[in-house]
Amino acid sequence: MRLDISKSAERVGIPPDSYRRLCRLFIETTEPEIDRLRTAIADQVASEVSRIAHHIAGSAENLEFSRVSEAARAIQAAMATGQTLDELTDWYQELERRFRALQENLREHI
Repeated sequence: MRLDISKSAERVGIPPDSYRRLCRLFIETTEPEIDRLRTAIADQVASEVSRIAHHIAGSAENLEFSRVSEAARAIQAAMATGQTLDELTDWYQELERRFRALQENLREHI
């Protein structure tokens, strides 16, 4: 899906230049968060998995990056329903795939 910066900025209620800056910040800060999430899953640190997934979901939601937010929320939901950390691998891979697709889409706009 192609991103329309002007329309997204309008829906969020900020000027396009501010939206671009927030998009850059999101990419710069979320990439290491995704790495930390993978590590937290591998190290079996449930509280860290929940915290990171919540942070990614909220940030993505604020910028209307719904596909990334949905995947992060799925990780949160899986944690809340008692799935083991081993069962989160598929959700993590989906989150990473969606983030990389967004990153590629944003590359030409930011």
